[in-house]
Amino acid sequence: MFALDLTFIYAIKLAIALVFIVGAIQKLKDIDTFQATVEAYDLLPQFLVTGFSIALPVVELVTACFLLVDLSQGLYGLILAILVLSVTTTGIIVNLLRGNLDVSCGCGGLEDEAPLSWGLVGRNLIILAMLLSCFSPSDLRSLALFDTLTIIGGSLSVYFLYTVTSQLIANHPRLVKLRESL
Repeated sequence: MFALDLTFIYAIKLAIALVFIVGAIQKLKDIDTFQATVEAYDLLPQFLVTGFSIALPVVELVTACFLLVDLSQGLYGLILAILVLSVTTTGIIVNLLRGNLDVSCGCGGLEDEAPLSWGLVGRNLIILAMLLSCFSPSDLRSLALFDTLTIIGGSLSVYFLYTVTSQLIANHPRLVKLRESL
């Protein structure tokens, strides 16, 4: 079995922490819209919608903190990130199978909100695979300055790819409408 380099694991954890931080801040900034999105998913009894709408971004922030505080050995952040992504992805899948497509994903972030789609599921599955890869054995070594630059550059690259992918997913329905109007 091969061992992953620590810079790869750190870059993934840092990038996913950034995804969770930005998403949580966006949700908390416009909590009413996020609550309406949670309600539109139609998965929770009405009395749980408000609590879940507040709890999810808080859990995302806690997850990001765990990922950032202990980049090297911490499993709590990875486990929480996998749980949060699994729950939200399951919610998307359930609504897609129901045909409930006119719901915003509620992902938060810098990009536009995307309607539910299998593209979101694919994006989340790729993130889950990256998180699961962090459980692979890694080379234990001390990091040099260049490693730190690699981690920062790698995590920003992963975050950039996440943002671009999310924006493409959000723009896809608009592109389809534009093509139909021509």
